[in-house]
Amino acid sequence: MKTVDTEYHTSSDVSEKPERVNDAMFDVPRGTSAALLESLPGDVRRVYVTGVEPGGGGIVALRQWAQACGERWAPDGDQYVAVAQPRLTYRDVLTGRKVYVMRAAPWFGADAGPAVCAAAWSALEAALSAAWNFRGLRAGEWRPVKMFGTPATTGRLLLERQWAETGRVFEPVSAELRELIRTTSRQGRFELGPAADEGSAGGLWVYDAAFMYAACANELPTGPVRHDHGTTVPQYVRGRYRVDFRAPRSWAHIGLLGVTGERGMTYPVTSSEWHQTWADASEVQLALDYGWTVRPLERVLWETRSARPLDTWARRLVKVREEIDVPAGCSDELRAIGGAMRTAVRAMLVQTIGALTGAPRKVTRAVPLEDVAALPTGPVLEPTTVQGDQWVWTEAAPPTHDSMQHPEWAAHVWAKARTRLLADTHGAGALRVPPGELFALALDSIATTAPVPDWHGAGVDITGQFRLKQRVPGPVPACATLAEYYALAGEEA
Repeated sequence: MKTVDTEYHTSSDVSEKPERVNDAMFDVPRGTSAALLESLPGDVRRVYVTGVEPGGGGIVALRQWAQACGERWAPDGDQYVAVAQPRLTYRDVLTGRKVYVMRAAPWFGADAGPAVCAAAWSALEAALSAAWNFRGLRAGEWRPVKMFGTPATTGRLLLERQWAETGRVFEPVSAELRELIRTTSRQGRFELGPAADEGSAGGLWVYDAAFMYAACANELPTGPVRHDHGTTVPQYVRGRYRVDFRAPRSWAHIGLLGVTGERGMTYPVTSSEWHQTWADASEVQLALDYGWTVRPLERVLWETRSARPLDTWARRLVKVREEIDVPAGCSDELRAIGGAMRTAVRAMLVQTIGALTGAPRKVTRAVPLEDVAALPTGPVLEPTTVQGDQWVWTEAAPPTHDSMQHPEWAAHVWAKARTRLLADTHGAGALRVPPGELFALALDSIATTAPVPDWHGAGVDITGQFRLKQRVPGPVPACATLAEYYALAGEEA
């Protein structure tokens, strides 16, 4: 099956021309939000701004752009003004019509223009509809998939739809346990390796694990949970542990367990002192396998067999991604559409898993300068500042969708990804690289100063497995920060 085909070619060669898909429109930023809103057809409900962020760059410019909505339009409901993923709602004061304004970048990347975004949206809806209708096809029913405002919302609703097919319900753990897991879990590992101190005359080989989170979304913890202060680590039992740990005396590689401190996340390797942290069962077991001393102090265990809450959902997304097939010799436009679709599928996977933490929503508030009594008196997420003639701040609002609050699933996926980054089941991982050749680790990629012959070469794309993704020609200078590493100019392998 070829998800991308010639039918998705657009006829316009003007990339700045607005493009529509049903009630959604993709457009370039206008001078103000009022200029954008006043240009919309009457039946458009969602607008995705393509390219650079509205306002020309930076949070101050974006807030000014969002506030300049004119006399006919007024902000409506909860707003979140952020450069990466703004969520703006406006109401026509005369008709009551609502319009939602967001960026297309969280879906398709910052480089995709209106025509590419619209074509990718239509093609992706068709692909998701096919993947989520195999039961409907057998029953003679067809329920098309409609994509919603954000990748996370769309992914969550697809997950709920998949559960409904078999009548499955997964009750969240207690509020206290959810908060414990949220505050003690972290996402990917980002760290410079020992080789970054010296640089590399021969350049870098960057290996990337294809669609890593999809490979880690299987057999997540479900069922009754036990929270105790046991001191053992039962094998093959999903769980989280608060542990004291230290490295073996002979350890000469990077650290295995992360500790949050004043300098952010660090991975200590000393054997002369103890360190304490919360870690997933997969991380604890890896440390034990490599001879580290790990002493559990507190445990959260799921001892029953997993009911596999995300397995089918993740497999369907993998299938959609694999079937995005751009024919050889196709146009640059068609290649861009296929790339935008794959970016969107990854965004749905990653952002939905992140949303499972059930963290509070971020809401931007604004009041006139004279309305000092309305200023917040409690804690806020971002300090109150003056923007034009208003006070502006960001505060936390209660999360939505209580049934989807499962931080234990997000924490487990993130931890499995960190464990695979170090050592996976296919002979890859940072611990299989001599420390002197390890330049950087970044979420699902490993940069080395020499090729690793046993890992997949360029062009191989197997979900969850490392393959050569990029080459950075030498000489590569020493890097003191991750920002310097990210600034290196690489080439697709």
